[in-house]
Amino acid sequence: MDYAQSVTRSPRSIFMAVFSFFISDEKWAELSAKEQAAIMLVSGKAFAELAGTIFDAENQVALAEQHAGAIDVIMASDAFYAELQEAGKPVSAKWIGRVDNMGVDGAAMLRRYQDSVSALQ
Repeated sequence: MDYAQSVTRSPRSIFMAVFSFFISDEKWAELSAKEQAAIMLVSGKAFAELAGTIFDAENQVALAEQHAGAIDVIMASDAFYAELQEAGKPVSAKWIGRVDNMGVDGAAMLRRYQDSVSALQ
């Protein structure tokens, strides 16, 4: 790694990269059928698999550097991890409130996302 001199590892992932592509119905309608098909070809599962492959490869490089001793690895204590979770609660609460105002059960959506992430680990 060019910049990091240490890494703190935790019992569970504390972040997950997520990419989204949004386009209004009006702009989508302006695209030709060929353009729409090209976008759909590299979207959804195809994009997720491509991005996942790239992230996994980069993660393997970083792990190899950690194991080689090039980077100090600090294992997060249970107390640190609990503090981190506690520190994130206001952010989650704010997001849940915003989503609830859209007519969606934000807490249920967040739990579903967290369960999905846990299933991947």
